[in-house]
Amino acid sequence: MDFNIPTGRIVQGSLHKKGEKDMQGRPIPLDKQRIYFGVAVPKQSPGVLDVINALVNFAWTESANKRNAAGQAVGPTIQAAIVRVAQNMADPGYSLKIEDGDLPGEDGKLRPNLAGCYLFKFGSGELEYYKCWSYGNGQYSPVAHDAIKRGWYVTVAGSAALNNNTDHTAGMYLNPRHVVLVGTGPEISTGPTVEQSFASAPAPVLPAGATPPVAPSAPPISVPAMTPIVPAPVAPPYPAVLSGPPRIGG
Repeated sequence: MDFNIPTGRIVQGSLHKKGEKDMQGRPIPLDKQRIYFGVAVPKQSPGVLDVINALVNFAWTESANKRNAAGQAVGPTIQAAIVRVAQNMADPGYSLKIEDGDLPGEDGKLRPNLAGCYLFKFGSGELEYYKCWSYGNGQYSPVAHDAIKRGWYVTVAGSAALNNNTDHTAGMYLNPRHVVLVGTGPEISTGPTVEQSFASAPAPVLPAGATPPVAPSAPPISVPAMTPIVPAPVAPPYPAVLSGPPRIGG
C-alpha cells in the first residue's frame, strides 16, 4: 500500500546511518541492522487521521486469511489485535509502526518532542531503497541522505507491507520511498553538547607552529526555515470500534 504523510519533524533515528543498538541499548547483529527514522506529525494536521485509518484498514484487511506455520487460521486473532491498537495505541498486540506521542515511552517517561503528535516509524535496509529531496520554489531538488538532519521538517512518500508474522510479533513495515525536506529547524542531538562537554576543561591551546583550522562550510540547501510546531496534546482513549474494519478518530 502506498501512502504519504503530512509534514512532520524528524525526531528519532537517522536517514543515513543504520542503527547499531536497540531501544534497550543492546547491540543489533550486523545482518539485522536497518536504517530507522521517526517523523512526528501534529495530530491536527489535515489528513493525518485519514492516513492512519488507511494503514489500519490495510493491515486489518490483509490479515483476514492469515495462517500460521501449522496451517491454523489466525487471521481473526490478528484482526482483533489490530482493533485493540486502533482503539488504544498503547496496546502492544500489533506493531502498527505508528505511536501516540502523548503516551509515555518504553521507559515510562513522557517524550517532549512527540507531544501532540503521531509518530510514524520508517525503516529501510539500504540507502538506495529511497531518495531524498529538498523542496522550494515549487521544485524538488535531490540532496544527500546525510544532508537532512534530525529536528528538520519533512514529508514522506512510502509503502506499507505486513511483516507476515502470525504470532504476537505480527505487524507492519513502513518503508520510505521519497523523503522531502520542506524546512529546517533546531537540530536534535543525543548526549551532551560540545559546550557542555568542555565546560570544566581549559580552553584549547594552539601548539606552536600549528595553523588554526578553517571551519568547513556546508553546501547551502535552499529550503525555507520553519518555526517549530508545538501542538496541543490530544489525550487518548480513541473512540471504540463498533463494527467492520477499525477506524481512528470517528
